Amino acid sequence: MSFIENLLMRSGQGRSSYAPFWPEDSSARPLKPIKISTSMLASTRWDLCLIALRDFGEIAKDVSTLSQNSLETNIFFEPEFLAAGIHRVDDNGVMLLCLWEGVTPDRQLRCFMPVVVKKSGLPRHRYLSVFTHDFAPLGTPLLHRNNSAETAEHLLRMLGDPDLDFPQVLALDQQRLEGETIAVFLQAADRLGLEHKFALGRKRAELKWSCPEKFNPDQYLKKSLGKKRLKEYARLLRRLGEQGKVSFNIARTPIKTLDAIEDFLTLEARGWKGRGGTALYSLKQIAAFSRQAISALAEVGHCEIHTLKLDNRVIAGLVAFQTKGEFFTWKIAFDEDFAAYSPGVQIMLNASQEWLGHAKFQKADSLAIPNHKMIDHLWRERQEIGTLVLEIGRPQTGYIARVAAAFERQHRAKEWLKSQLARTIGYR
Repeated sequence: MSFIENLLMRSGQGRSSYAPFWPEDSSARPLKPIKISTSMLASTRWDLCLIALRDFGEIAKDVSTLSQNSLETNIFFEPEFLAAGIHRVDDNGVMLLCLWEGVTPDRQLRCFMPVVVKKSGLPRHRYLSVFTHDFAPLGTPLLHRNNSAETAEHLLRMLGDPDLDFPQVLALDQQRLEGETIAVFLQAADRLGLEHKFALGRKRAELKWSCPEKFNPDQYLKKSLGKKRLKEYARLLRRLGEQGKVSFNIARTPIKTLDAIEDFLTLEARGWKGRGGTALYSLKQIAAFSRQAISALAEVGHCEIHTLKLDNRVIAGLVAFQTKGEFFTWKIAFDEDFAAYSPGVQIMLNASQEWLGHAKFQKADSLAIPNHKMIDHLWRERQEIGTLVLEIGRPQTGYIARVAAAFERQHRAKEWLKSQLARTIGYR
């Protein structure tokens, strides 16, 4: 069971594990940061605040405004997704990092990300990490596009404030290493003379087309898959149609997505994830989190659920999120009774055609592991994902490199354990 699954399975202090998202005491109270650092070095005031999870509601509107103006998108740091899980977990040291510019009531949120202090390696190295997990595998901070360079500099400088008592290392995990946000942080680190190093680099499949106005989705898929393979999938779809009526459906409205997520949860639970105890439906807190996240995102038009049906039977499902022209394939499941017809591939092909046809489409992130046996053959573009390890204090020379190396060793050890587990119990 993953770290986040363990978190979500726990009951909160004095609350049932089935408690609703919002705390029982919703009365207004002044926001009291756990830690705060203030800088007046610039022409305006900057406040770096570390806020408790339970106080997220107090800053949700500011986070929403920032996400609409951020340099890069991150659906997992938007209020609708965060709110679904944030009060179903004990805090376990997770804090909400907020960098504000200006003076209340006119101050503006310039940077936001959940963070946690972790340890890694032998000997143990403490570091401050952006908080990502199995259900949110992207850690891009929300960084305001206006004056982003100045914001990044202030953040890195203020994180080194001794009064905050932070480790001397910041790990920006699960980052788009070729993205604008990382480029800004690298430039800020160089200007401040801070040591930095990349770790855990890998390539993740993505769907991308730079000139949609001159583009035909069918041509893209033919180029990506090749005519022979595309014809084979078309043949399998025709054969499936011999057993009943085949239909593709997309649920986008809140009501339709609520119905579709129940179908998806049931479908996934019938498969290998259900047998392994890792299906969303197998974990009550995870299922509740999923329902709320999907419902909340659908309310603002940021979620859609694709289904492939044979008559009235759902045989494949895909839960996808989208914001500002970017799509994220969050979860996929298929009916193993129909595996011979490649239902998972069929629904991904249909979704790909749908997205490529969007006027505002920019790209789709698979969120998949490297060398994924299905998606890597369908989507040919790749994005570099990894961890940027940054100095935020003044550690000994070479310390950043040692921490990055510790990350690599820990990752290799985890992968080895996973492979051994797969051989032992046949887990996929």
